[in-house]
Amino acid sequence: MTLKSIQEKLPGKEFIRIHRSYIIPLAKVEKFSKSKVYVSGKELPIGTSYTDVYDILLQRVKAG
Repeated sequence: MTLKSIQEKLPGKEFIRIHRSYIIPLAKVEKFSKSKVYVSGKELPIGTSYTDVYDILLQRVKAG
């Protein structure tokens, strides 16, 4: 099973792919920058192909 097939089965509004190796639950994001996301105390990189992740996370914070 590929990460892409797993991503397709997850609710799109609750999870986001941030890297070719990582899909994260949005509810667990503690903080983020343009290149990193902190989830449950762990620092994860945002892949160069996923540059829209920062904007999506920022919009989510602004929306509350």
